[in-house]
Amino acid sequence: MFCFIPQDHGRGHLYRCQVVADILKENGFSTAFILEKSLVGETMRHPVIDAIPENGTMIIDTNDPGYLKRFLPMVEGLKTFWWTDLRDPELFQDVEIIAPFAVQKKAKDLHAGLELFIVPGLNGRAKRNVTHVSTIGIFFGALDETNNLFFTIYRLEQASLLDKFEFNILIGSQFEFKSFIDEHFEGSVPENLHFHYSNFESIYDFIGMNDLLIACCNNTCFEALHMGVPVVNIVQNKVQLANADNLEKKSGFPNLGLYPDLSSVAGCFSDSFFKDIPRLSAVGKKLIDGHGATRVAQKLIQGKQS
Repeated sequence: MFCFIPQDHGRGHLYRCQVVADILKENGFSTAFILEKSLVGETMRHPVIDAIPENGTMIIDTNDPGYLKRFLPMVEGLKTFWWTDLRDPELFQDVEIIAPFAVQKKAKDLHAGLELFIVPGLNGRAKRNVTHVSTIGIFFGALDETNNLFFTIYRLEQASLLDKFEFNILIGSQFEFKSFIDEHFEGSVPENLHFHYSNFESIYDFIGMNDLLIACCNNTCFEALHMGVPVVNIVQNKVQLANADNLEKKSGFPNLGLYPDLSSVAGCFSDSFFKDIPRLSAVGKKLIDGHGATRVAQKLIQGKQS
């Protein structure tokens, strides 16, 4: 299982692949993780990385442009490949590729229907019935998105929303971002802003802390919906924008687009929106069945048996 995770990104792919690995183990299979060199030696160790046995891990350096050509011959009899980053697909002509993340599809394929969106890591997680909002989470997936994160906090402050809720802000290992925030608030960061450094056992622990999530229509956005936590999207690229547009048209989850202006933010968080929270919570849970990991594992097992 190859997890391509740049050092400045979150660890969601690890969570999701670990769930698939656990299911395969229950069915008598062994799995090997292929991780980047930077992950294994990172300053902030992640619980998921520590849980992977050393004899089940292959370390590669993805900064080396030829690593894939050298890696493939090392896996004897490779038939099925769990893949989170479809680069150099010509190397995999004789291999069945499972690429479950819809956000990586080409833009023209994004409107295939959100019911088919596979979220492998959930596997039947407990769902919530959110009736009112007191705590809002903010997470944009790629932990290097300092500009978008700060911009969102600034817009919430401008719209006089920052002092009305508790906020959980996931910033990964971006310690310099916290310094940036300290400077902005002149050393007096509001006590209702809580910063987290991606040291959860699972991203779903973070999702469950909140009644509403501000995200960018990434994988975590759909996982939150499945758990019953409504989402407001502030996107970072055109692919996410297409996903968010589709989600808004289909189910009414607000899409504020790229770097929304003050009136858009203030208008979104209106009384009518908060009154609609119970409906949004119920709708989100119906979009995704959350058993993607089981389906992927079953496909891998069937391929092995045949």
